[in-house]
Amino acid sequence: MLPSWLNSLRPSISAALIDKPSAEQRWLGKSTAAWAVPSGSMSTPDALATSLDQLLSSRPKTSKKWLPAPGGIAVILPDSVARFELLQWTASLMIPDELRQFAIERFEMVNQSVREGWAVHAEWTRKDANTLAYAVPHGVLDALHGIVQKHGLVLDRVLPLSALAHYGQLGLMNHNELRIMQGGSSTCALLYANGKLVNYLMETVRGSASDSLKRLISRLQMSELSSSVKLDRLSLVGTDPIHLKEILDANKPTKIRVVNPMRWGQWQ
Repeated sequence: MLPSWLNSLRPSISAALIDKPSAEQRWLGKSTAAWAVPSGSMSTPDALATSLDQLLSSRPKTSKKWLPAPGGIAVILPDSVARFELLQWTASLMIPDELRQFAIERFEMVNQSVREGWAVHAEWTRKDANTLAYAVPHGVLDALHGIVQKHGLVLDRVLPLSALAHYGQLGLMNHNELRIMQGGSSTCALLYANGKLVNYLMETVRGSASDSLKRLISRLQMSELSSSVKLDRLSLVGTDPIHLKEILDANKPTKIRVVNPMRWGQWQ
């Protein structure tokens, strides 16, 4: 699983499998696509594979001509199929295998076993800054590999949405920024101070998505890691900016933007 900023050596397309309240399928030009299905219906490897198969089967002719086999594909997954853990900056952990082992141990400290049956990825995005480790089940990766091969493509990258939001920084930013990703079954937040990750939270949707968002913001505001950060920018995926402004009334950022997860450059 490679981070989103690592360019492939081959032409590539991107597909997002997004968990939303209503079904939607569309190709955004010849190189990107989004497939959304009703909430909760993409919780298994087979369901994800079926969604990807249907999406690739609908590829327009222009896309197939532009990207002949064996082209590459990057797949974005809903956060609900992955696990995440914030890693504190540790200068002595510069070897990838050692950092990965550190991430596995951190998962185990919060009773999330990812040692067997999970692919774990973590890397530092900048010096003296925390990072986000994530784990995806091998069953999901195997199912996606099978569908991608069926369509004559090569699976270059698999990223949950929160991992895309964190690793999608192509350049350094120095904002106090809150990034919120809201899907059908989870709401997640990444908080940055002066461009450095200070907090990550996920809230499972129980009841309405609006209630889940309120609980998430409340947890952020009560956290010692977040209380001293005065926001100057807010980036949203799947969230109504007007509704969020009402929740954040006491700490309104100066800039609010809605990000298309398929446009990786927008995360800068």
